[in-house]
Amino acid sequence: MARIHWSRELRDFRKSMPLAGQARVYASYLGGASALEEAVWNRAIAASFSDEVVRDEGAWDKKLAEGGKIIHGTAEAYFESVTQVLEIYGGVRAELTEFAGKSHRPDFVRERLTDVEELATGFTERYDTDVWKALPRWMKAQVSRARKGSADPRKDRKASDIWEPLKARLDGILETLSPLASSEKRRAVDEAKVMIQELRVALFAAGDVRPAGKVSEARALKDLDAIERML
Repeated sequence: MARIHWSRELRDFRKSMPLAGQARVYASYLGGASALEEAVWNRAIAASFSDEVVRDEGAWDKKLAEGGKIIHGTAEAYFESVTQVLEIYGGVRAELTEFAGKSHRPDFVRERLTDVEELATGFTERYDTDVWKALPRWMKAQVSRARKGSADPRKDRKASDIWEPLKARLDGILETLSPLASSEKRRAVDEAKVMIQELRVALFAAGDVRPAGKVSEARALKDLDAIERML
């Protein structure tokens, strides 16, 4: 209903705010610029007009007016974050592709490229918008891992022996998470997803990329235990 009410304004906003430059080129690897733009606008509209159930006309009119005032600024901030993600993604993708051609462990490096693709694919829909700003660090960490792991495979394996079981455990939680799970459970799972990625940075890219906040294997185990009890 908000889309219908503000249809003319949204049409004008969309024309003035396309993905541009290299970001538009890199978007072609992730489903295309048009699809990404649509996803960003969907998130911006949802953020601007989402609310508890509105049950009377006055409250609805108020929500329409409030959302109309912030939709442009919200979308602008989202597009800024998405553009940064795409530019870093393109640079990391090119760097890993080039390094794979030179490395004595090309398959290992290509696995890191696969990791980057997994992080970037569908990111506008898979992650909360406040997580988008973390994605550049997470992708850069894969370049660091590619170089460090090529130089010291044993150290990489030791780090992998810590991270892989935790990631597998989180994946198991995601597979069993009910579509009807409470917002509290979903929030806890979303926080765990971020924590696991930050631990990945700490384990594989130490000294090159800094994780956000304090992360450790012990904390990850504790948080996953708590989530499993909730479920």
